[in-house]
Amino acid sequence: MSNDGPNTTRTYGIPVKDESGLSGEALLVAAFLRLMVADARRTRPHRATNGVLTSDPESAVEFLRDTERVAYWAELLGANVEVIQPQLLHAAGLTCERRS
Repeated sequence: MSNDGPNTTRTYGIPVKDESGLSGEALLVAAFLRLMVADARRTRPHRATNGVLTSDPESAVEFLRDTERVAYWAELLGANVEVIQPQLLHAAGLTCERRS
């Protein structure tokens, strides 16, 4: 097994270099939050070809405005919800009307 570098992981035996240096868990949390922002920006729900609802803008907006729900995910990143929630709301094109 070759040494591919400190930020290299192997997926199915193929070396994949993570340029960010973040853990897999942090990347997963970031992907989830990115999905919530993308869903919140949609104007209507989106369904896959099989009819399964794949994005729900109303639920995403509700999630992003709920301080307790965002706090759980922020803690997984080691981030302060008071800092990250306004950034998520701004990225989603929403005003900073948070709910506790």
